[in-house]
Amino acid sequence: MFISSMITHKLTGKMSTDYTMAGTSMLTKLESCDWNEQALSYLGLSSSYFPSLVMAGDLIGTTIPQVNADLGLESGIPVISTGHDTQFALIGSGAEKDQAFLSSGTWEILMARSQRPSLDLQALTRGVTVELDSQVGVFNPATQWLSSAVVEWSADKFYTVEKLNGDLYSVMIDEARVAGAGAGGVRFNVDLSAVEFGEAQGSIDGLSIHTSRGQIMRAVFEGLSRTLKERFDYLNMLCPLQDGPVVVVGGHKEQALESTARKCFTTAFTYRGTSGGDCNRSRNVWLCRSWPLSQFSCCSIENEARAHSHLSRRS
Repeated sequence: MFISSMITHKLTGKMSTDYTMAGTSMLTKLESCDWNEQALSYLGLSSSYFPSLVMAGDLIGTTIPQVNADLGLESGIPVISTGHDTQFALIGSGAEKDQAFLSSGTWEILMARSQRPSLDLQALTRGVTVELDSQVGVFNPATQWLSSAVVEWSADKFYTVEKLNGDLYSVMIDEARVAGAGAGGVRFNVDLSAVEFGEAQGSIDGLSIHTSRGQIMRAVFEGLSRTLKERFDYLNMLCPLQDGPVVVVGGHKEQALESTARKCFTTAFTYRGTSGGDCNRSRNVWLCRSWPLSQFSCCSIENEARAHSHLSRRS
């Protein structure tokens, strides 16, 4: 059972498998939205190992007497299958079908609610996942990469004193802004996640005796910007996305999300600061105006850095 099903089992004594949780396993068939027996067989499993699928929102049962006694509850409290957090972040954000959605934090997760995407072996090798949406017949293709974790790694390596005295983010922002576009020729490959056998992928190129840490930090933010642009283009190829607003969730205080600005590399959509009037705040979600793919607007490196610093502090 999945963790959520373990909890509902403890509460009700009934075993179940939430539909959206099952979809996160990559062990379901997109055609039928049921278990993929071939994939399960490869792992020495079968669908008989799993309880019946239930939709998020379905009643699983009511709390058992022992739970009522332990927690001081009234008898007969209904227990509902609540589903996977990512799928409900999508629903709660108001994302429409074929609308790009970015969950920004330690990981960036770019995904959409779409019809069944067109997949091939390259999609698998590029780490594309397809989860089951909370609505039957809709799918959540996604691609993800390390984001704030890369910023924090860089801070650990180049800003150790500032981390101790509390000036980290203001100094980082100022130095990255002064470094200017192009980071003095420094280019940061921000893929710091290890692949098979622990092989490293990240790198910093264009260093010289004159390179400053501000230029390296600037290259980090530009590298993250490039990554988002590349992933957006690829996801758009698998499942054509609306040329409309991109829904962004993550941190929710001021200057956190309006400036998850992916700078000039992000030609698919534009984020601006609060004074620019391009973002409409609705609860903890920002809906940011989208521009045609042929247009872009450069956002400040200060906003980019502040977005990452805010999300990092929250995590």
